[in-house]
Amino acid sequence: MSDINKSIVEKFEKKHKKYKLINEGNKFYVEIDFNKVKGFDELSDIAKELFRTLYKEHNSAQGLDYKIKFIPKSVKEHKEYLEVHFNKSNWLHWLPNGQWY
Repeated sequence: MSDINKSIVEKFEKKHKKYKLINEGNKFYVEIDFNKVKGFDELSDIAKELFRTLYKEHNSAQGLDYKIKFIPKSVKEHKEYLEVHFNKSNWLHWLPNGQWY
């Protein structure tokens, strides 16, 4: 890990003590236990893999000050998308093509 990336991780983890920031190829996302996301265990195997992949992409797209706000609380599989809730007012549809809305 470069010194700059190491500095970003250290700064984030100092500010958010109970969270770990992962750096994969210059993408930074908050490490989560997917099994603790409500509904994760009810997803098909394909949907679980999609959820893991899109979580990393989506959380990486958030600025450091917003990553904590976009940690999934629940997920539900629909025929054409995953319905992901982050808190009472924020939710998104995650699509198999990698898009979200």
